[in-house]
Amino acid sequence: MSTNQAIVSFNSGILSPKVDVRVDTEKFRAGCRRLENLIPEKYGCATKRPGFGYIATSYGSATIVAMMPFVYSSSVVYKIELGDLYMRFYYGDKVLTNDSSEEVVITTPYESADLFELQYKQIGDVVWIVHPNYAPRKLKRTGAYTFTLTEIDFRNGPFLTRNDYLDPDNPSITTLSCTVTEQGQYGSLVATAAVFLPQHINALFKLSHARTIKSVSVSGTGTTSIIHGKGTYNLLTRGTWTGEVIWKRRENEGDWEELYSYKSSAHAYQNINKSYVEDSDITEHRIDASGMSADGRVDFSIDEPLEAGIVKIVGVGDSYNAVVEVYSKLASTSETVKWNEGAWSAVRGYPASVTFFENRCVYAGALSGTSGDSTQIKDYPNLLNLTF
Repeated sequence: MSTNQAIVSFNSGILSPKVDVRVDTEKFRAGCRRLENLIPEKYGCATKRPGFGYIATSYGSATIVAMMPFVYSSSVVYKIELGDLYMRFYYGDKVLTNDSSEEVVITTPYESADLFELQYKQIGDVVWIVHPNYAPRKLKRTGAYTFTLTEIDFRNGPFLTRNDYLDPDNPSITTLSCTVTEQGQYGSLVATAAVFLPQHINALFKLSHARTIKSVSVSGTGTTSIIHGKGTYNLLTRGTWTGEVIWKRRENEGDWEELYSYKSSAHAYQNINKSYVEDSDITEHRIDASGMSADGRVDFSIDEPLEAGIVKIVGVGDSYNAVVEVYSKLASTSETVKWNEGAWSAVRGYPASVTFFENRCVYAGALSGTSGDSTQIKDYPNLLNLTF
C-alpha cells in the first residue's frame, strides 16, 4: 500500500496485495496487509485478541478434540467438547456437572478422525449434526444438566431413481415384495436378485403397486373410505344438498386435520368441484359428510395410478431377504419392479452439510439423493420428497 495514505480505521480487515494500487476505494483506507493477534471492530479500531485460560483437561486425556457451541438462550450458552465417541459439556468457565457432581458426558458414534468434518446447525434448543459417514442426528437439551443425541428418523425419503428406470435400454426385472402391508407391522422384504447388504439396516425402500382404491363416494351423511398417497385429489358434490362436507387429511397415521370445509343450507345450494395436489407418500385423505340430505352425493378420487408404500430395514438375513417395519401402508404383497432404494444409508452415504432457509431444511453434499422439499414447513426430518 502507499505509505502516504493515512490509515485511521481497520474495519476492512486484511486486504489482498492485489488491491495495492486501488487507493481510490473506500476499503483501501480502512484495511491492512497484516493484522495479527488483533480483532477489527466495526467502529474502526482494532483490539487485542482475547487470551486463553486453562479450564480443564480433555475427557480421558483425549489428544484429539473439537469444540462446538450450544446457544440455548441469550443468557444460557454451553460449550461442547467433542472427542472420540463422546461429548462433554461446559457452562461458563467450568465443566458442567449434575446434581450428583458428576460430569455431564454423553456417548456419540463419532470417531476422533471424523470430528473436524462434522457440520451442524442449531434451531431453537436443537442442534442438527451431519457427516457423510454417519446418519444425521440431532442434539437436544432436555434439562439444565441433560442432553440427548438421537438419530433422525426419516420416514419419507429421499429415494434414488426407481429400479425400472435405472437403465431405460435394459429395464431391470428385479422385483421386491413385502409379506405385510399395514403401518407398524414387521415382515420380510424379499428380492429376486442380490439386493441387500448388511449395511442396509435403517435404509428405506419404497414399493409401488397399481392403486387399489382410486375413487370413493358417499350419499347422505357418512364417511368415505380412505385414499392413500401422493397425487391429484378431486372432490365433486352432486345433487341439491344441505349439510356440511369436510375434506380431512392426516400424515403418518397421525390425527385427522381439516383441509377444506363446505356448507350448504336450504337457501344456498351449491356444488363443489375442488382439486388438491398431495406431494407426500405418507398421507391419507377422506371425506366426512355431516347432516347431508339424502339426495346429496360426494365423489372423491385421485388421478395417480400407482400407490407407494415405504418400509425401513431393521435386519438383513442375506442378500435376498431383509426384515422390515412398514412406515407407510403398502398396496399389495405382490412382487413389483417399481421400487426405489433410499438415497441415504450406510451403503449410499449421508449428507455432509445442513442448513435452514425460510423455515425449511436443506441437506447437501450427499453422494446421492439430496433434496429439500419447499412444500413442507417445520417438519424438518421429512422435508425430503424430491429425488435428484
